[in-house]
Amino acid sequence: GYLACMSALAGIARKQDLLLMDKLSHASLKAGSKLCGAQTKYFKHNDFEDAEKIIKEMKGKYGKLILVIEGVYSMDGDVGFLDKARALADKYQGILVLDEAHSIGTVGKTGRGTEELYDYKHRADIICGTFTKSISSVGGYICCN
Repeated sequence: GYLACMSALAGIARKQDLLLMDKLSHASLKAGSKLCGAQTKYFKHNDFEDAEKIIKEMKGKYGKLILVIEGVYSMDGDVGFLDKARALADKYQGILVLDEAHSIGTVGKTGRGTEELYDYKHRADIICGTFTKSISSVGGYICCN
């Protein structure tokens, strides 16, 4: 699971890209950011006004925007604001990566995670996670279109 989340970022981000991550992002996501060498900036936890401020400061200094949030943050159990993250990614033609490692099996009407919690209205472009938490198995996953 750790490697899946790490690889989700390492596989899509390049040195010229802006990887914009929540300050409370999991270590696996931080490892992925180091592997890809992208310009990594952290915004205040669940604060998308701060995230947008960083995007504006970086204007013209990056290739593509990759916005990274978690469904449920492992650091404190907060739910990520998928609706706000999707709106910001759309506004700046970015890619939204959602780490569902701690939300699958814990949130949503039937436990299908943050996407279900938000009634599938604000879909992420890439979803990654692990089977080692609530699914009680081994491995990880990366999903996209």
